[in-house]
Parts: sequence; C-alpha cells; structure tokens
Amino acid sequence: MTAKSKVTGNRWESIILRKYREAGFHNAKKTYQPAQSAGLDPGDIHVNGYKVEVKYRRTGTGYKTLRKWIEKKDHLVLCEPYLDPLVVLKFDDYIKLLGASNDGNES
Repeated sequence: MTAKSKVTGNRWESIILRKYREAGFHNAKKTYQPAQSAGLDPGDIHVNGYKVEVKYRRTGTGYKTLRKWIEKKDHLVLCEPYLDPLVVLKFDDYIKLLGASNDGNES
C-alpha cells in the first residue's frame, strides 16, 4: 500500500503538470518512480529542459513567511552566505517568464 504522503504528493504533481499544460507547455511530463528510486533525482516534472521539484505542505509550514514577504511583490530573492541565491515567484508570473503562449488548444 502506498503511503498517504506519497499519494498526496503525486496528486499535487499532477495538478502542477496540468497547470503547465494549460499554460501551453504541452511537452511537460512527469517523471515516475523508477528513476527516482534509482537515485537519479530527476525532479518531479520536466518542462523545456528544466527539472521541477513540487513540494506540498498542508499547513504551509515553511511557506508562510515566504508568502508574507512576496505578498505585494513580483518576486523574492533568498540569499545565504556561500550559496547561490534562490528566486521565488508566483506560479502565473513564472509561466509568463518561461514564455508560454496558451492558444487554448490542448494537443
């Protein structure tokens, strides 16, 4: 039997995959368990050569402060010593940045 957290994670990966496709990224695809189990760490979704990791937290633990910081901003840059900065975007802004054109047709 599959763990409840795995089922929930798979559901959210599918939701995000659908959002990519609705935005016009019809080549987006989900990676499946065998590659992940083999230790290849391929990410959850591949879109336009990018590996995407999807994380879900029911309570928003770890995300609430990020949401507060980005509330009325376009994006957020997180900096730590000796590490590359991370950029946080709202999903719709991220899709625009990737340059998808939604022609309304799902192929």
